[in-house]
Amino acid sequence: MHSAMFVATIPDLEKGNWDAFLADIFSKLRTAKGVERLAENVWLAEFASEPTSLAWLVVSAEKSHIAYRILQFADAPQWLLAGYHPTTKAVHNEDAYQPIQDDQEIA
Repeated sequence: MHSAMFVATIPDLEKGNWDAFLADIFSKLRTAKGVERLAENVWLAEFASEPTSLAWLVVSAEKSHIAYRILQFADAPQWLLAGYHPTTKAVHNEDAYQPIQDDQEIA
């Protein structure tokens, strides 16, 4: 496993558990390398270089009774730029986007 996405479920009623979880995580991950917070409740932990980061997330969630899920990646995640391809131009044609040639005019 190269890395893992850790997704914690923010509890509806017991917000105190969430605050305790975040305080615990921030104290442990403040200086950790190989972990990135992607959203309020989502972290990407690079297991290959820093396996303890994922362990801290799991232990803190268990201690605070926070439900979580883990998505494993065998290889490094490949981030794609949304809607961009350097050699494709798009035109609106009957509700479909189709690539056109560079020498074609866009109507």
